[in-house]
Amino acid sequence: TPYHKKALLLISLFVCFIANASTDSGVYEATEYGEVVYLIELNKNGTATLKDLRNKNTMHTTYNIDGNIQPGESCIIEFYHNGRTYRGRWMWAIEDGKAISLDGMFFKRVGYSRYNR
Repeated sequence: TPYHKKALLLISLFVCFIANASTDSGVYEATEYGEVVYLIELNKNGTATLKDLRNKNTMHTTYNIDGNIQPGESCIIEFYHNGRTYRGRWMWAIEDGKAISLDGMFFKRVGYSRYNR
């Protein structure tokens, strides 16, 4: 049916997009007054989990990093959820390692996932 053909086309375009996207993996935490309040978990397959630990909200998204970076560089990272795009900066500080700046929050990479997915 025409509906199924459109659905298959959209799914294949999405898979191609994710397959060609730059990704990373790891957990990034934002702290306030020494307490972890938000986290972003990036997965190599192009999916991410954003958690607001204070309000116990979790958002499952896909994401894309606009190119590969080396120490001392930064680029755009975009998260996609329910038709909306959330844009931030993915950076790699020479001494402090990788970080994400998103919606006024600074997320420092703390390693690989130690949280439930």
